Amino acid sequence: MIHRPCGVLDPTSPCMIEGKCRKNFPKQFANETALDSDGYPKYRRRDDGRFVMCRGVKLDNTSVVPYNRFLSRKYGCHINVEVFKHHFC
Repeated sequence: MIHRPCGVLDPTSPCMIEGKCRKNFPKQFANETALDSDGYPKYRRRDDGRFVMCRGVKLDNTSVVPYNRFLSRKYGCHINVEVFKHHFC
Protein backbone atom coordinates (compact mmCIF):
# COMPACT_ATOMS: atom_id res chain seq x y z
CA MET A 1 0.00 0.00 0.00
CA ILE A 2 1.27 3.45 -0.89
CA HIS A 3 0.57 6.59 1.16
CA ARG A 4 -1.07 9.17 -1.07
CA PRO A 5 0.82 12.32 -2.05
CA CYS A 6 0.65 14.96 0.67
CA GLY A 7 2.67 17.87 2.02
CA VAL A 8 3.80 20.33 -0.65
CA LEU A 9 2.47 17.91 -3.30
CA ASP A 10 -1.08 18.05 -1.90
CA PRO A 11 -1.56 20.35 1.11
CA THR A 12 -5.31 19.54 1.16
CA SER A 13 -4.73 15.81 1.71
CA PRO A 14 -6.84 14.42 4.62
CA CYS A 15 -3.67 13.38 6.48
CA MET A 16 -2.44 16.97 6.74
CA ILE A 17 -2.64 18.77 10.09
CA GLU A 18 -1.13 22.23 10.47
CA GLY A 19 0.93 21.79 7.31
CA LYS A 20 2.42 18.39 8.27
CA CYS A 21 1.45 14.82 7.49
CA ARG A 22 0.08 13.28 10.69
CA LYS A 23 1.54 9.91 9.60
CA ASN A 24 4.99 11.48 9.01
CA PHE A 25 5.16 10.66 5.29
CA PRO A 26 7.25 10.58 3.25
CA LYS A 27 9.62 8.54 5.41
CA GLN A 28 13.40 8.69 4.93
CA PHE A 29 15.45 6.09 3.08
CA ALA A 30 17.31 3.79 5.49
CA ASN A 31 19.68 0.87 4.92
CA GLU A 32 18.53 -0.97 8.05
CA THR A 33 15.70 -1.02 10.57
CA ALA A 34 16.45 0.84 13.79
CA LEU A 35 14.58 2.38 16.71
CA ASP A 36 14.61 6.12 17.22
CA SER A 37 15.03 7.79 20.61
CA ASP A 38 11.27 7.52 21.28
CA GLY A 39 11.20 3.78 20.59
CA TYR A 40 9.48 4.08 17.21
CA PRO A 41 10.86 1.94 14.40
CA LYS A 42 12.56 3.46 11.41
CA TYR A 43 12.09 0.65 8.93
CA ARG A 44 14.56 -0.23 6.22
CA ARG A 45 13.58 1.63 3.06
CA ARG A 46 15.95 0.97 0.21
CA ASP A 47 16.61 3.58 -2.45
CA ASP A 48 16.41 1.08 -5.31
CA GLY A 49 15.32 3.58 -7.94
CA ARG A 50 11.85 2.05 -8.37
CA PHE A 51 8.75 4.24 -8.25
CA VAL A 52 5.09 4.40 -9.24
CA MET A 53 3.21 7.34 -10.70
CA CYS A 54 0.19 8.58 -8.73
CA ARG A 55 -1.71 11.67 -9.88
CA GLY A 56 1.33 12.72 -11.90
CA VAL A 57 3.71 12.36 -8.93
CA LYS A 58 6.56 9.84 -8.58
CA LEU A 59 6.20 7.83 -5.36
CA ASP A 60 9.05 5.60 -4.16
CA ASN A 61 9.85 3.47 -1.10
CA THR A 62 9.53 6.53 1.15
CA SER A 63 5.75 6.32 0.62
CA VAL A 64 5.23 2.60 1.34
CA VAL A 65 2.94 1.94 4.33
CA PRO A 66 4.35 -0.76 6.69
CA TYR A 67 2.36 -4.00 6.70
CA ASN A 68 2.59 -7.59 7.90
CA ARG A 69 2.32 -10.16 5.09
CA PHE A 70 1.27 -12.97 7.48
CA LEU A 71 -1.62 -11.00 9.01
CA SER A 72 -2.74 -9.69 5.63
CA ARG A 73 -2.93 -13.22 4.22
CA LYS A 74 -4.56 -14.67 7.34
CA TYR A 75 -7.37 -12.11 7.45
CA GLY A 76 -7.58 -11.40 3.71
CA CYS A 77 -7.11 -7.67 4.04
CA HIS A 78 -4.40 -5.03 4.29
CA ILE A 79 -3.27 -4.51 7.88
CA ASN A 80 -0.95 -1.62 8.66
CA VAL A 81 1.62 -2.62 11.28
CA GLU A 82 4.18 -0.65 13.23
CA VAL A 83 6.04 -1.75 16.32
CA PHE A 84 6.26 0.43 19.41
CA LYS A 85 8.24 -0.39 22.52
CA HIS A 86 8.09 1.24 25.89
CA HIS A 87 10.14 0.41 28.96
CA PHE A 88 8.61 1.19 32.30
CA CYS A 89 11.12 2.21 34.95
